[in-house]
Amino acid sequence: MRAGGGKKHGRYYLGDNVIDTASTPTLSQIRARTVSGGPSIRQRPTATQALQAQLEEERMRWEQLEATLAQQVQKQVQEVQAQMQTQVQDMYTYFQAQFAAMGHQLPPHSTWAPRPPISSPPMPGSAGSNAGAGAVVQD
Repeated sequence: MRAGGGKKHGRYYLGDNVIDTASTPTLSQIRARTVSGGPSIRQRPTATQALQAQLEEERMRWEQLEATLAQQVQKQVQEVQAQMQTQVQDMYTYFQAQFAAMGHQLPPHSTWAPRPPISSPPMPGSAGSNAGAGAVVQD
């Protein structure tokens, strides 16, 4: 931290010690000593740039987590579907044996349609939307 607000005899304060600015080289002196083939002097990233980089890293981590979670969910769904398919096949075989014991024949397995997806019941509308639902409107 430089104390003195840019004044001619400002000092650098680190902890409780004072570093003399006369013995500290300026940036122009450091640049003059730097070889052109060497590493260049770069400015530090600003706080905004650091925060943006941090947010970008966080976003990448979230995307990786979401992708991993999606893969795990897909794997579990496939396992459950395979288990259900096995159970349906076992039940069909059991019923086929039971019907054969009674002297009847079970319809072919392919005629069984899959269950429709579970959906939520329709939500009731507002009281104003009931006009066309059998209510008698008198003129």
